[in-house]
Amino acid sequence: MNIELLTHRIINYSSGSAIEKYNGLFYLIGDDATDMLILNSDFSVLSKINLFNYDGERIPKPLKHDFEMATIIDTELLILGSGSLSPQRENLVKVNLDNHKIEILNLSTAYNFLRNQEIAPEINLEALTFINDKLWLFNRANLLQMNTLLVVTTPFLNNEKFELQKLTLKDYFIKNIRMGISGATYCKENDILFVTFSAENTDNAYDDGEILGSAIGISKNPIEQLSSECFEFDQVIILADYFPIFAQQKIESICVISVVNENYHLLLVADNDKGNSELFELLLSINI
Repeated sequence: MNIELLTHRIINYSSGSAIEKYNGLFYLIGDDATDMLILNSDFSVLSKINLFNYDGERIPKPLKHDFEMATIIDTELLILGSGSLSPQRENLVKVNLDNHKIEILNLSTAYNFLRNQEIAPEINLEALTFINDKLWLFNRANLLQMNTLLVVTTPFLNNEKFELQKLTLKDYFIKNIRMGISGATYCKENDILFVTFSAENTDNAYDDGEILGSAIGISKNPIEQLSSECFEFDQVIILADYFPIFAQQKIESICVISVVNENYHLLLVADNDKGNSELFELLLSINI
C-alpha cells in the first residue's frame, strides 16, 4: 500500500459532514449549515444551494437537521439526517443535480421502524452509500455501542415498508477508544467500499467529545461480507500513522475523485468543531 497527501485546504463553511462528486463538481453538506456548497475541481466555491431558511449561517444544535450522510442515485443527490433526535433529524433532502431543484421529506415513519428493531441503544446514522440497488446505512459507534450496518431497500426513502438486514461490524480502536463510522462511498468500477472512521471520546449520539484521530476502512467485494456474522474490513488505515496532521482530525466523509486500476484519488472532509471544514486530497494505492 502507498498513500500520499496531495492537498489540504480549510474552507469557511461550518461542520462539513458529507461530500459527493457528480459531473466534475463536488457537493458539500454541513450538518448545521443552511446551504450546501458546490465546489469545482480546484475545490473553490462555485455556488450555494439553500436548503433551509434560518437567520444565521449555523443552525443551533437543538434545532439543526444533522445532515450527516449523502449518496447519489442516478441524477439525484440524497441527503439524510442522523435520526439522533426526532423529528428534526429525520429529514430527507432530494436534490436534482441537473436543475438543482430540491424536495424535503420527513421520514419519521421509517426511522421509528428502525428504532423498533433494537438495532442499537441509540440511532445515529452517519454514513450512507448505494450498492446493488440497496441503501447501506451505518449506525455510528460510541463508547457504549458498536457500529452497525443496515442494508435497506429503497422504499425506505418514501416512508413505505422496506426490507432490512442488519449486521454488526468488527471494532477498531484509536488509543483504546472505539472508532465510529462517519462516512462511506462505493467504487463500482472495482467493487470496493471505502468508509471513514473517527474516534471521539463520547458515550452518546448528541454530545461531542475529544477527537483522537481518524481512519479509512477498505472492503473489497463488500456484498460477500453480508453473509458473515460480523462485517470485517480488509484494511483499516490509521491516518495519523502516515500524516501527523490527522492526529486530531474528525474525518466525516469520503468520495472517489477518480480511479485507475488500484490507484484511488480520494477526497476527505473533516469537521474541525470550530466553524470551518477541512478538505484533504489523497492518492491511495492498494493491493487487496
